[in-house]
Amino acid sequence: MLLYALSRSTIRLLWVVVFLIGGALGLSYATPLWPIKAHALFSHFVTGWTEKACEHNQEACLLAKYAELDALHAQLAAATNALANQKTRIAQDLENRERDFASNQALLEQGRQIYLKARETNTKANFVGRDYTPDALQRQI
Repeated sequence: MLLYALSRSTIRLLWVVVFLIGGALGLSYATPLWPIKAHALFSHFVTGWTEKACEHNQEACLLAKYAELDALHAQLAAATNALANQKTRIAQDLENRERDFASNQALLEQGRQIYLKARETNTKANFVGRDYTPDALQRQI
């Protein structure tokens, strides 16, 4: 009895498998786009787009290549924007340093003039709110 029930279950399972395979084959012939899309997905996510895969499904291959190019274009745009931002920061830093340099040059020239006058008169010099002897002012400058 057990052998009979087991063989009957096996036969039913075999028929289910036959019907599933037959249905899948019939469906694939009825809708020819399904195998193409399945192959495209397999090529895109599993094997990658080789030359042979591209020859087999040119449209899907081109779409995948366009998507890759779009992603690369987005990365390039982000890198270009980052470089432009860095260039702007560097230009601002350079401008600030040039302004500081010009200010320091003017202050140095003012100190030089005060030093020369103090040296001639042999008196103390007042520079930036402090009094200096000519030698001390020379060292400070």
